Amino acid sequence: MVSTAETRALVYRADFVQGEAVVSSGVVREYDADEGWGVLDGADVPGGCWVHFSAIVEPGFRHLSPGELVSFRAEAADQDGFTFRAVQVWKGQGPGKVVR
Repeated sequence: MVSTAETRALVYRADFVQGEAVVSSGVVREYDADEGWGVLDGADVPGGCWVHFSAIVEPGFRHLSPGELVSFRAEAADQDGFTFRAVQVWKGQGPGKVVR
């Protein structure tokens, strides 16, 4: 039997695969500024979401801090052991209203 959380994950995974622009909210689990990548956690990205500094929407030196609240768009991917990869990340609530 599939749990509610697993069903929800599959539905969101289908959204990502179909290319829908889902804006999620989450928190930075870890981020290595020297290497320029980290991991985001959120309800829409079970297991975490890999993020590269180039996806962070801000001028200048782009970095994140562990525990920081973020909004992000992700895509289904196989990136360094993660099922999701962030394509845009905003610190805080991001571009307007968070959809999910």
